[in-house]
This record gives sequence, C-alpha cells and structure tokens, in this order.
Amino acid sequence: MVRATLAPHGELFWGSGPKIPHNTPSYITSLKTLGMSPSPAEAMSAAASEALGKPVDFVATSGGGASGGGGATTSLVFDKNSGIKYFVESARNKLYMLMAEYLGVKEMANTNTIQVPTPVAFGEHKQTGQAFAIFEFLELSRGGSQFELGVQLAKVRFR
Repeated sequence: MVRATLAPHGELFWGSGPKIPHNTPSYITSLKTLGMSPSPAEAMSAAASEALGKPVDFVATSGGGASGGGGATTSLVFDKNSGIKYFVESARNKLYMLMAEYLGVKEMANTNTIQVPTPVAFGEHKQTGQAFAIFEFLELSRGGSQFELGVQLAKVRFR
C-alpha cells in the first residue's frame, strides 16, 4: 500500500509502507488540512479526522502520560469539537510497533468476544519521527470476573 506522509519541510512524500489492509485508516493528509508546519498534535488530529470522517481537534489533558513497554508513552487527549476522550500511544521511530498494536487490537475487536478499545488511526509525524496509535478511551473499573475474562480471551484465541 502506498501512503502519504509529511517530509520535514511540509511537502507530501509518497512511499511504500508495510502491507496494511486497504480499509485501515492511516495518516494520509493534505497540506491544506495541516498547513506547512504541522505539530504532532495536528498530525494526530488529521489522522483521526480522516478515519472518523469528521473534523477532530485534539487537546492534551493535564497530568501527562506514562511510559509503557517498548518505549511507548500513553496519554489521554480529548477532541475540542465533540468533547470525546481518546487514548493515545506514541513513541519516536516506532511506527511499525504501534501499527502492529493498532492492527492487533483491531483484530481482537473484530472477534466481538471481548471488549477492547476501538482503534481509530495510526501514523507518524515525519518531522519528529513521533509515531502514534489512537484508540477509543474506555472507562475501566475494578471488580470484573477473572473467570469471564479468561473465557473471553479463550474465545479470541480459538476463533
């Protein structure tokens, strides 16, 4: 699949990426949408706008993010237009790692056996090498059945 990304000076650069399913939202944007010097937040907003088919304007929440395994940072953002929260994972120069996570969560969601965050988009801000994956934000609570979780995971595995 060919996808567009932004080169350091804002021009579109076309290149072949990994084999990505044709229906996977990706970071394909125009200079009209992003302007000549997009920030990583603008790149994420543009990717989510394309995937969701509506304007999205992300704002970071207070409190910062946490580091996860593989060098990724997690954070919470919300769309100023809708007030909807999203979960974001980001890491420098880790596009393929975050794309794999996006696709893996998408496959789990497609089984309809266990609740996982809906994948929204993934991409990379070329100027900084900051890769990102955007997911639905789920309010989690304690107290669920560990047995039921095991049953659901087994259904995912043997589907």
